[in-house]
Amino acid sequence: MRLLLVEPHALLAKALKWGLEEEGFAVEAVGTREGADGWVREGHYGLILVDLPADAGLDALRRWRDDGVRGPVLVFLNPRREVGRRLEPCGESFTTLTKPFGLDDLLTRVRTLVAGHGQPQREA
Repeated sequence: MRLLLVEPHALLAKALKWGLEEEGFAVEAVGTREGADGWVREGHYGLILVDLPADAGLDALRRWRDDGVRGPVLVFLNPRREVGRRLEPCGESFTTLTKPFGLDDLLTRVRTLVAGHGQPQREA
């Protein structure tokens, strides 16, 4: 299954990508919202994982939903930011994971999300 990882910290992106690929996922990693917009438009992903500053992440998620992306999204939250309640308008097929988290926690969440949503979805 194809995953899109949006992670601005290069070292963390590399580690997360490696861990997910070791579990058999095909992962595209990008570091900016603008870069993610291009990947989202061009590909169908079974899951999108997003770690962006609160406003940029929320804006990106809303835009993707408006563009017809309906697959699951996992948003990494910084516990110092209070954005969980502001994500509600972005649809039901997203969830959050609070940082810091371990790779096992991430893999469990990813497996649950992809199992529950099947193939990537995009509205016509």
